[in-house]
Amino acid sequence: MDGAVRWLWRTVAGLGLAVGLGSAALAASPAFQPPPLQGAKPWTSTPFDDAKDSFAFAVVSDLESGYRPGVFEVAAAQLALLRPAFVITVGDLIEGGTEDEARLNTEWDAFDARLKPLHAPFFHVGGNHDLTNLAQRRVWAQRYGPRYYHFSYKGVLFLVLDTEDYAEPRMAEIYRMRADFLEAQKSDPEKARRLPYATLMEAKVGR
Repeated sequence: MDGAVRWLWRTVAGLGLAVGLGSAALAASPAFQPPPLQGAKPWTSTPFDDAKDSFAFAVVSDLESGYRPGVFEVAAAQLALLRPAFVITVGDLIEGGTEDEARLNTEWDAFDARLKPLHAPFFHVGGNHDLTNLAQRRVWAQRYGPRYYHFSYKGVLFLVLDTEDYAEPRMAEIYRMRADFLEAQKSDPEKARRLPYATLMEAKVGR
């Protein structure tokens, strides 16, 4: 996820926090109002760490170096000390980039295990690493349900979007083009720069 997108997410998160602190006292009970979903849900079942008259939530960016053991876990434990009501992410939680569903489930199992130190609900949001191809969409649906969803907390509405929302044929086409590009880069970077994927916006922001 590039710097501009990360900055935008942080700005939105800051605005959401300000609205939450200002309006929480007026919110109706119960505090958490989820959408009417059937089956898998994109948030964990950990109880909310509620304050009486206000709330704060945390936004976690993509893992990057957090794929190394002992990085995200330490950050999660430190974040728990701040006692956010809940934690939401901007995506890119696994390495992804494969159509092997067993491997994808292993990566998600490893990530979800890292959430244990949080002591607060965690809301999953997909990034390009998490939803690169149709196999990843299937695994997401099985584990976490919808890629788009909303919820309300103490009167504040949160909307979760899928930035990888291509039609299935287009997603499959982009994935094949990306695979060809990455393979060519290994042996002939100049040839890779002439391939169709190199001219796509997806290549500029989603490598």
